Amino acid sequence: MKATERLIDSVWTVEYEVVGEKKAKIIAFNRKDPEGYEKESELPRCNLTETADRTVVGLTISPNASFRYGAGLDYPDSKFYEVVNPKHIFSYR
Repeated sequence: MKATERLIDSVWTVEYEVVGEKKAKIIAFNRKDPEGYEKESELPRCNLTETADRTVVGLTISPNASFRYGAGLDYPDSKFYEVVNPKHIFSYR
């Protein structure tokens, strides 16, 4: 599955797999995924939770909706997943 996060003029796309109850494995996270740009308006929104050293430990996914910026737990339809393969945020390729 894929979800996107827009940062200024870049679309960051996370590819992930749900592997259990509230757990997900990140397969890729980058701003070079053509599908992220082409289908940004259709894909869900994402937000990655990082530690101080930029290790990704969580992934929040929210359905794409007009005028909604990003993904967050304050939206009732958001889902939070613990990341089972934590890495530095720029190590997912």
